[in-house]
Amino acid sequence: MLEEAALRRAAKLGEKKASFAHWFDLAFRKPYFAGDGARVSLRAYRRGEAFGVGATIVDPSDETAVRTYGRLELVS
Repeated sequence: MLEEAALRRAAKLGEKKASFAHWFDLAFRKPYFAGDGARVSLRAYRRGEAFGVGATIVDPSDETAVRTYGRLELVS
């Protein structure tokens, strides 16, 4: 889910060359179960040649309950 959202954000910002995952990091805080909802918030950044996103994935019914933190950097 994070990778798909990061690629959509990269395309929206005109980062057409960013297509290869250089760095991918996830930290799970709470488990997910079948049928659980999720909402992804992304923040885009640039580090050298890499385009990256930092993400939080929260429970949509309680947006203070962060379930997962993630970071994904893309390079060409």
